[in-house]
Amino acid sequence: MIDQTTRRVLRGETVPADEKVYSLFEPHTALIKRGKAYKPVEFGHKVFLAESRRGLITDYRVLAGNPPDREQLEPSVTRHRARFGSVPTLYAADRGFHDREACARVAAQGVTLVAIPQCGGTKTAERQAHERSRAFKQAQAFRAGIVELASPL
Repeated sequence: MIDQTTRRVLRGETVPADEKVYSLFEPHTALIKRGKAYKPVEFGHKVFLAESRRGLITDYRVLAGNPPDREQLEPSVTRHRARFGSVPTLYAADRGFHDREACARVAAQGVTLVAIPQCGGTKTAERQAHERSRAFKQAQAFRAGIVELASPL
């Protein structure tokens, strides 16, 4: 904190966000920009959680910094396969997890329904139909801010 204050106040430097200390008690606390209008910046730790249909947490990760959600898609399916012996039948998440190529790869591995809304861009008629399907909407309704990986748990 002394170094940061010296640099900023006495030397007039702009200290980059990744070099700042945001908490004396938890120096590894990160600045997280979520893109939300009402709360553009948060402090803490980004956490990945996956939940089964029965409400059990099947996977969690405390992530370093603020990596894009889409980077969690394939590794979470890999961890699920390692833990349970098969890929989940359903993967539901918010639009931040959408990556067209990664979604196609997990579907090719056997994930029956990838219920992740497309993030930006023009949707094809096929994509619109997929996101309007009853199964997609039901998966999204259950999700409520957590990744759902459906398996026989």
